[in-house]
Amino acid sequence: MSEISEKPSADGKKNKRSISARIAKAVFTGCFVLGIVLLMISVTTYIYELSISQISTAFNLSVSAREIVNRNVDASIFAEQVMDVYYGMTDEERSKVGTDEYYEKFEEIGRDYGYRQLKMILSDFRNTRVADYIYIGVFDRRTHALVYVVDTDLNSDTYCPIGHWEKVEDREVDRFLNWDGTGLVYDYGDTDKYGYMFTSGVPVSGMIGDSKAYILTDVKAASLFRKALWFVINFTVALAVIMIILSLLITRRMNKAVASPLNKIGTATRNYVRDKRDHAENKQHFSSLDIHTGDELESLCDTMAGMEKDLDEYEQNLASITAEKERVETELDLASRIQSDMLPSEFPAFPERTDFDIYAIMNPAREVGGDFYDFFLIDHDRLGIVIADVSGKGIPAALFMMVTKSMIQTALLGGAGAAEALTNVNSQICKSEHEGMFVTVWAGILDLRTGVLTASNAGHEYPIIKKPDGGFEVLKDKHGFVIGGIDGLKYKEYTVELKPGSKLFLYTDGVTEATDKNKVLFGMDRLERSVNSAADGTPEEIIDTVRKDIDVFVGEAEQFDDMTMVCAEYAGDKKDAEVSDMEEVMNKVLLDVTEKAEIKNVTVVTALIDEELEKLECSMKAQMQIDIAIDELFSNIAKYAYEGGEGDARVIMTYCEARNEVSITFVDHGVQYDPTAQEDPDITLPAEKRSIGGLGILLVRKSMNSLEYEYKDNSNWLTIRKVIK
Repeated sequence: MSEISEKPSADGKKNKRSISARIAKAVFTGCFVLGIVLLMISVTTYIYELSISQISTAFNLSVSAREIVNRNVDASIFAEQVMDVYYGMTDEERSKVGTDEYYEKFEEIGRDYGYRQLKMILSDFRNTRVADYIYIGVFDRRTHALVYVVDTDLNSDTYCPIGHWEKVEDREVDRFLNWDGTGLVYDYGDTDKYGYMFTSGVPVSGMIGDSKAYILTDVKAASLFRKALWFVINFTVALAVIMIILSLLITRRMNKAVASPLNKIGTATRNYVRDKRDHAENKQHFSSLDIHTGDELESLCDTMAGMEKDLDEYEQNLASITAEKERVETELDLASRIQSDMLPSEFPAFPERTDFDIYAIMNPAREVGGDFYDFFLIDHDRLGIVIADVSGKGIPAALFMMVTKSMIQTALLGGAGAAEALTNVNSQICKSEHEGMFVTVWAGILDLRTGVLTASNAGHEYPIIKKPDGGFEVLKDKHGFVIGGIDGLKYKEYTVELKPGSKLFLYTDGVTEATDKNKVLFGMDRLERSVNSAADGTPEEIIDTVRKDIDVFVGEAEQFDDMTMVCAEYAGDKKDAEVSDMEEVMNKVLLDVTEKAEIKNVTVVTALIDEELEKLECSMKAQMQIDIAIDELFSNIAKYAYEGGEGDARVIMTYCEARNEVSITFVDHGVQYDPTAQEDPDITLPAEKRSIGGLGILLVRKSMNSLEYEYKDNSNWLTIRKVIK
């Protein structure tokens, strides 16, 4: 029979478990348990009935013996005589039971003819072998003892002479002395002398004080146990045969009704999967099965046949939909990575600077968003900060954001002030096709020497500023119109003097307009309370606090707008950001090599520098940016420095541990040329309208921390600096 499942085990082998085996195991287990239960019930019942039968036999034997005794001898007389002697003894004398001295006190009673006749009658009953022992004894409540009057036992080890007494359980004394004459009176016990026995009997006289004489019959339990064992053996064999036959019949029936149809369905399922994997054309895996059980299995087969048909139809439509979805997801993922790479994301952003600190985050509502932030050193003493919010969402907003960010950064790096930069960017965007999109922008330039912040606001949210000795307060600056709205606008700028310890917090409307499940906005009041709750923290701690407060407020409500925040702290002259001349002297030279100024040597120089960067555990991003800069600068020397002639290019690489910064200087003896003095190309113009060249140097300027040029010793010295972690 085919098997319903095959699963690989940990050692790689297939673990085969058939439903037939499981059914057989379940049926045999059930029958075994049922047999054990029946056996226990039967044995218990048998032993109980057998015990009652034994007790009844003993009781009836005692009744018969009493009738014969009463017709021939008055047993009560001897019982009273024995008890008179027994009661007449002291405790010390009674304690000598088992000695000749003790038994001599009862010898006179034993010589009586009537006593010998009584013992002979009881002996005849013992010889019937219906019971093991038959005797007359007196249960004494005062001493909790059984005092023997007549014993017919022939075994000297267990024989009890006249007057012999034994301690008995209070239970046994009470049971016999309190018997009301109805039913059976009996007791059972296990002693070292007699073993396990049942004792039953009937009284032969009235009460003798607190005592009463009984004709007692004992039946040993050994015979009962032998009969019970024989019953167990015979019953077990019979039950086992019946259960085996029953198990086989049930298993066969279950296999036919359950296992076989399931195996057919399992085989059809494996064939279906195999044919789908091999792109076979067979579409009749389940509908061709011959299953007519009239129950859930037949219904399952019909359902699987319908599923097979529906899946075939679904797969025909899914291929085109999946291809389109994958294309869109790929484009969105690429756009998201491009957008993320365009925003400063490594913090601390300027680890070598102690005169300021800055931190920012941007959480898009979709895969890509329209918000953006930017910050960069325009020169050593000026920090540019930008935050903006593009109208719309998704890919169009992200593309518009990338263009706007590049244009603003280019304008500020080119020397324009905040207002001038926004004016120029607005003019360029209004003259281009921007599909009616616009952007709100706040742009500022912070003079790191004086703390003067020069800013311009194009329809963006109010900034929030903290003075060193106070809390955060909203600065309601003058707003210009949004960029991309009206051509020809002239934006205005304002200045704010930041003292050392001052902080600037910028945000987009996605922060204040964050909404909870009841459509309540986070709002400006909550934002002010949030930033002030962490006012003494670092910029990163302040933004983290606001973000957590928003998350708690919003709960599980969906984010509908991009959420961007920037926070900067001005430290002033708390510590000079420049590395001292002594630190500069202590720069370690890692590489000083001279190669022919030829294109093919670009890879040689790059490999040498990469080897040193790996030793310094340089980040992959920084290493890639340095490699691109090497390719651009060394190629320019090879192409243009010697005007078609041959020459050398010297490359010097140093490392400043204090700033975690590498410096790479390119020296050539060719035509004097200062690439840093050239204007950056206008990347907002179409390619056909741009002047040739300049893009490579712009890329180097943007990716490096600094680009410096010096002409000395009749040589061009061009140096790039990059923080590598």
